[in-house]
Amino acid sequence: MSRHRRFSLRFAAMAMGLVAARDAQAQTVSEHRPVSYPGVSARLEVPEHVRQGDSLVLRLTVRNETRLPITLPISREGDLAFDPIARDAKGRVVWERLAGQYLSGVGESRVIQPHQTITYRATWTLRDPARLVVPVGVYRVTGRLIGGRDTVFLSVADVPVEIRR
Repeated sequence: MSRHRRFSLRFAAMAMGLVAARDAQAQTVSEHRPVSYPGVSARLEVPEHVRQGDSLVLRLTVRNETRLPITLPISREGDLAFDPIARDAKGRVVWERLAGQYLSGVGESRVIQPHQTITYRATWTLRDPARLVVPVGVYRVTGRLIGGRDTVFLSVADVPVEIRR
């Protein structure tokens, strides 16, 4: 089995609007209803486990599955458009990369060419908002891209990762 679990969501247009469809492995996050884009797929990669005291590297890969360019409204440049969130076993947020940061109402536009893949990266030092090392256990990580002012436009999976001694 691969060192990384791969979770993905594929997005499709429905007659009455845009609706997110999910692969059998992936679960959407209930409080962040994704706004989907037809032809865009996304995959969140995290290691199955990491040792306490190390850092957790997360990758969110977005791909244009169509033959036409797709423009995504992104509020931050580069990797800062990716806002991962980690929750403990009780569902409490223990890390949110962009927590407390001002998000400009004027966003960037990112054009993804046909069949192009863009990967966003983030690193969690396994510390909580008080900068304390989080205890060992299983955590759930959600990957999302931010578009416009405080608008989550793409949420991907609820992926488990185990922090070990």
